[in-house]
Amino acid sequence: RFAGLINIDLIGVQLGQDSRLMNLNLIYQTSGNIPDTRSMLLDWGLDGQFGTNDVGEGNGILDDGERLDKDKLRYFKQNQIGIHGAFVTEILDYPIGMGCKVLTYSLGDDFALGIGLDFGFSKEVGNYSIGAVLKNIPASGMIWDNGVVEATAPMMSLGISRSNTYFSSGNISINTMLNIDASSSNLNLDSHYKIGKYGLDRSTGLEMIYKENLMIRLGHSRISAFTGGVGLRWKHFGFDYAFISSTIDENIGNHHLISIYMTIEWLKSKIYN
Repeated sequence: RFAGLINIDLIGVQLGQDSRLMNLNLIYQTSGNIPDTRSMLLDWGLDGQFGTNDVGEGNGILDDGERLDKDKLRYFKQNQIGIHGAFVTEILDYPIGMGCKVLTYSLGDDFALGIGLDFGFSKEVGNYSIGAVLKNIPASGMIWDNGVVEATAPMMSLGISRSNTYFSSGNISINTMLNIDASSSNLNLDSHYKIGKYGLDRSTGLEMIYKENLMIRLGHSRISAFTGGVGLRWKHFGFDYAFISSTIDENIGNHHLISIYMTIEWLKSKIYN
């Protein structure tokens, strides 16, 4: 992301099946070689000498006659390691899911630890699939080693999708999706709908599936960016590619997301063979 400045990797394992699913995910994100320019300024003022207390000396601003000492340029890095576990069970015939996430964050010499909980449910109604997720309940945040707390407000997502099968042979299916995110912390000028301090953002998607093996996807993200993708799926192995275009207001480069999944049974068979 961001023209290759940030790398994000995710490994996920799914245990169980049907109504007794459990997912374990390990996320690693890093960005290195970040320039630290805080000690570079030769803040000597207009006369070019330290200790004279002339105009501009010690004000922390690069004034006329001052410069940066390139020999004092330092670099640091930041990285995040997150563990996310989620399971689903049925309560009163409703699939209920709960997720727990733990995140460690290092930024230079500073360190933070965070934790959060998510809850969700889904229900099939005819050809429609309806779901809701409550994120960061009751609240979550990061606690830094200097005592600073970064709190994250709760957020709710509502989604509805519909699957249609065309042609008598049933070779082609088309899924449509609408998702609405409501948050008290993500209100911004680009929010599609604003209700007081709350913001509502929508995203839409369209997926065409051919013989349950080939998927072609088009969509519109919550930041009004065009998205697309393709997927190949077999019984024990699959590949997905997703594309998110850069918006005019956020010219930070396009995003290319690649996912590969495989079953444990398939992996064992290849190793033993």
